[in-house]
Amino acid sequence: MTNSGPEKTPYIDKIIKEYLRGLNSFYPGIRLIGRYSLFSGEQPYNCRLNLTLRNSNVEGTDYASTDQKYLIHYTSSLQNLFNILNSGFLRLSNLSSLNDPQELLYMAKEINWIETSQLNLFRKSFHSVSFCGIHNLAQPDKFPMWRLYGGDGYGAAIVFEILNPNTDWHKYMLARIQYGNSAERDKYIDFLRFHSQFQIENNRPITNLPEAVFAFMGMHKNDIWNYEEEIRLISHYEYEEHSLEPKTAQNQAAKLRHSIGQNGNPYSYLELPLFGSTKYIELEKFYNNNGVKDNFIKSLPILKINKVVLGYRHSLETLLDCESIISNVSNNYKHDIEIINSYLKEYMK
Repeated sequence: MTNSGPEKTPYIDKIIKEYLRGLNSFYPGIRLIGRYSLFSGEQPYNCRLNLTLRNSNVEGTDYASTDQKYLIHYTSSLQNLFNILNSGFLRLSNLSSLNDPQELLYMAKEINWIETSQLNLFRKSFHSVSFCGIHNLAQPDKFPMWRLYGGDGYGAAIVFEILNPNTDWHKYMLARIQYGNSAERDKYIDFLRFHSQFQIENNRPITNLPEAVFAFMGMHKNDIWNYEEEIRLISHYEYEEHSLEPKTAQNQAAKLRHSIGQNGNPYSYLELPLFGSTKYIELEKFYNNNGVKDNFIKSLPILKINKVVLGYRHSLETLLDCESIISNVSNNYKHDIEIINSYLKEYMK
């Protein structure tokens, strides 16, 4: 496997330069990390592309969510809430564990995608966590979201503040989900047509569909879900099927784990350390001691727990119990975590 220098490979360099020019006409923020060729002879005639998976990939598109400083994440039970608070991590689960198995198939059907092996790899190697945008920080929650993801009002929601929203995180992308026949859907289809035509005209010089552009497959849903206004944080970690070890070096700030879901199927997840947690402080100290503090800020989305919203079905007694526990948990994070009842409780009397 060779990462060849341009002075030795004029043919493939010219081809890839032309491809990137076309790619950037659709997605200006995507950049080349490297290309890798396995060849014998004077120079390669095909290669595997490695492109950036970063926040800048969505700049200048409708996916961009830079106007959102606060995000809300619903959880179906108080047990799940306290698992997050006590662990100090937010999980990004791979797409095999999605509640709606049709979700990924929506875009696959739109583009007539029939490569089942590629789709299965996509489900396994991409990891995500879902939020909703917030229009009113005093009343951040929405009734339909409680019904779908918040335990029908018996769960809780966490409001996160993004402390480094305009940072180009390494291997993370935060993007607005696009619904139905959106402009971004049409653009993605046009890009895939360009990719296919380029491959045909140039004797298939690219041996992979890079994850940076494959990631957009997971950013589209049927129009019936548009009330969610979902914002998805996505990352990519491919792992060996048998050993379950990552195929590439992990971002030190996030650990890949494996588990079994309620359906009995295996899945993987990334542990994203939350601001103020034990792991977060440990990482911050490590980067500071090594004189690379800026690298830490760029390495991951820094999410601070701003407040907890209890579902509208919880009693006053439950609120008081939660207040006591969260007050104790706040000491671990070294900042206060507010707890409030859903404003919808007033309408449920």
